[in-house]
Amino acid sequence: MRMIPVKSRGAWRRVGVMLRRWEIWLRLRRLRGDPDKWFTESRMPEYGSPWDRSRSHPCAELSVGTVRVIDVVEAEARLRLEAVHDYFRVLCAAMQTRSTYSLYVMCRSIIEACAFSSWVFNPRVGPTERLLRGLVLRERSLGSHLRSLRSMQSDDSDVRSPDELQDIERARREVVTQLADVERVAGKIRDELKSRCGEISKRPSHSRRVREMLCDDMDLPQGFDAYHRMSGVAHSDAIGIIGTWSLDSGTPSIDYYSFLSPFHLALCSIHFTLEQRGACWGETHTGTKLHKIIARVERIIEGEPGVELI
Repeated sequence: MRMIPVKSRGAWRRVGVMLRRWEIWLRLRRLRGDPDKWFTESRMPEYGSPWDRSRSHPCAELSVGTVRVIDVVEAEARLRLEAVHDYFRVLCAAMQTRSTYSLYVMCRSIIEACAFSSWVFNPRVGPTERLLRGLVLRERSLGSHLRSLRSMQSDDSDVRSPDELQDIERARREVVTQLADVERVAGKIRDELKSRCGEISKRPSHSRRVREMLCDDMDLPQGFDAYHRMSGVAHSDAIGIIGTWSLDSGTPSIDYYSFLSPFHLALCSIHFTLEQRGACWGETHTGTKLHKIIARVERIIEGEPGVELI
């Protein structure tokens, strides 16, 4: 089915939206090519900052296989933030095309990565809790990888050569060993945290974590059920895909205007995560000036006619 641009809004309204999209894109272009804009200036946390206290915690030096706990935890948070930068580059490129479905997929990927990066970088949690959160994420990642390898062994054994099956078994044993190391150290930290606080950190579901991160924005009309709608498009559900159409013209057409809502949530997620990371490292996040872009998108969504263009 050939998709055509939405025709449900007036001609001047559509022109205004397109011009403002170009303005937003020009502002975003200044950000996507410079990774330093996505991280604070220093690669070392400030002395006494929440992350510095996590690094100096006795549990941070425990061994998880051949690496330290703090290295695992930092990788879990930082790699997600690096992935956000990559997703965002694709999102900016897709905004200039008619690849509307990919906009929803990239927005969802950005929001998910930010949700759990900020979960670890949260400056308000203690060092023990932070270390445990990073290990919980690694534990889940290894568990998913292990289930995938087991599925390959059981479901595809009749179509794989003996050498391939040996490679899969070797990889499975390595993951089992890594997972056991993570579970062992996470158990020690859980016991310490439980003895002091009586609470044990549990990894929230994606939906719950996203709502925690975007509690204010998710309550707005454009945020209601937004994560689930983006997930529907990402999983190619028919209802999710149809939800991106406009039927006012009598012919299914992609509503380019509607993408601003998930785009707004993605920008809010990035801004929130960078603020969390900066506060956790004892620094002030000011580099990207994303708040100006977010404010401009909000004014377009609200339909304010007096938005000035560059």
